[in-house]
Amino acid sequence: MKKIVLTREMKIKYILSHPELSYEELGKELGMKPESVRGFCKRNKLPNKRINSQSTRTGERLPDMVKRVLEKEKKTVVELADVFDVSPKKIIDAISELKAMNLIVDEVGDSIKLAREIQPNEEPLVIDFKKYREIEYPIGFVTDNHIGSKYERLDVLNAL
Repeated sequence: MKKIVLTREMKIKYILSHPELSYEELGKELGMKPESVRGFCKRNKLPNKRINSQSTRTGERLPDMVKRVLEKEKKTVVELADVFDVSPKKIIDAISELKAMNLIVDEVGDSIKLAREIQPNEEPLVIDFKKYREIEYPIGFVTDNHIGSKYERLDVLNAL
């Protein structure tokens, strides 16, 4: 039985005419390993058959994608690098960019997550007005005192 040798053009034509087939199925049809078919497609700039983070990556910026993942669950830098198939340095730069966008990024151990709420201080701030009674007159303005919120500070408001 003679084995038919396919030329490069014949393989490309066959792959393009069967876009529904995976690398494994194309490998069986063409007599190649799936990894070889994938490499052949990559070298000849044919469409990717496997859905992965690189093939589905949009024009979205890395910090925005990291933000979307960290909103759902906490992850380490290495896990994020694996998810997006980038180096950990790029993930650290993306997290720095998130911090520059005034997002609160909590680091719990080696895991990172986005904060959902601001934690109030445990110790309330006490203002000692006795030192201002002699010469200076304290003048203050009160705005947005968060009445009804868990952040309200009636003790400070009453001290004024």
